[in-house]
Amino acid sequence: MKKEKIKDYKNSNYFDDLNDAYDYLKYIGRTGDAKDIVYALNDVVKFIGVTKLSEVTGLNRNSLYKTLSGDTNPKFDSIIKIIRAIEAFMDDINKKDSGKVEFV
Repeated sequence: MKKEKIKDYKNSNYFDDLNDAYDYLKYIGRTGDAKDIVYALNDVVKFIGVTKLSEVTGLNRNSLYKTLSGDTNPKFDSIIKIIRAIEAFMDDINKKDSGKVEFV
């Protein structure tokens, strides 16, 4: 029997655009606990791009990965920076009225 390789499931693979990612994050914010919110932030950050969020938040990539890994209790200040950066991307979309943004 041939062995098949199974890929890890990633929510970020199923977002069509940033609006989907943001709606997902809002839903988890209403229904999940703190750990769920960290995992949801992780999914959205990966969708946008860790490097881009690193530049906007001022947190280095390693700090972002560590903060959103779910293995630690992240600092509230770091979580706020990440949420504000995601909201800044949403503001850019709303200003453009395009509904979709390509991250280069």
